Amino acid sequence: MQFQWYFRYAGPDGKFGATKLELVDPSAGGESAVGLDTTDPASKDDVVTGTMYAPVNREVEVILKAHDVIHSFFVPAMRFKQDAVPGLAIHMHFTPIATGDYEIACAELCGMGTTRCTGC
Repeated sequence: MQFQWYFRYAGPDGKFGATKLELVDPSAGGESAVGLDTTDPASKDDVVTGTMYAPVNREVEVILKAHDVIHSFFVPAMRFKQDAVPGLAIHMHFTPIATGDYEIACAELCGMGTTRCTGC
């Protein structure tokens, strides 16, 4: 999964659908990248995207998961960095304080990516 982050948002029902490890296919992108179980009714309105959207002045919770190797979620402009480790769900919290587009880089061996945080 070099140079790519995927973000999943609960839809209008406010519920996340189930995911299954055996459904994860990072090369396919979208729902497959996170292993979304499309047979779960709660997953029907989940949104999977390569762009992170976060409200200003409101705490955001991000749960990091890595499929293959250690990655490092890094937002240089916010001085925020957290590793994603295969087999772990790592909860992180931060509060964006300014609107803008911010680079989300991987600070591990996979190097600089191109995913942007829009609307932070």
